[in-house]
Amino acid sequence: LPSDKTAYSLAAKYDGETWWAALGYAKHDEADELSLGAEGTFGAFSVKGVYLDYSDFALTKTYGLGAAYKMDAFTVEAFWRQDEWDVPAGSDRKFDAYGIGVDYDLGGGAVLSAGIIDNDYLDSGNGDTVADLGIKFKF
Repeated sequence: LPSDKTAYSLAAKYDGETWWAALGYAKHDEADELSLGAEGTFGAFSVKGVYLDYSDFALTKTYGLGAAYKMDAFTVEAFWRQDEWDVPAGSDRKFDAYGIGVDYDLGGGAVLSAGIIDNDYLDSGNGDTVADLGIKFKF
């Protein structure tokens, strides 16, 4: 492969007792991506954040925050994310997404999961809200 077509990525993560932090870098042709994420757990409550910076791509930045609260077999989660796009003709755009969800641990590796998300991506005028319900399995 020619050297200008080589893609690679590197990542490192530090995992503490109640928190972790990670840093990543990826490159493909002229495009590259820098990512940073962290999460802390405080008893039954956890909070996490993420930041991504892209170059030579229409998507320029991503920010996100999330939180979860666990009580017995239930976990309630919420998040916010914003993507910044460099759109032609100088009309840069920011798109937000919000969501809330709940998991119920059925035991034996099965989790009943439901969520609802609202985002700005499809300027349809009707709102871009989607919901899901399903069972996740962990083997």
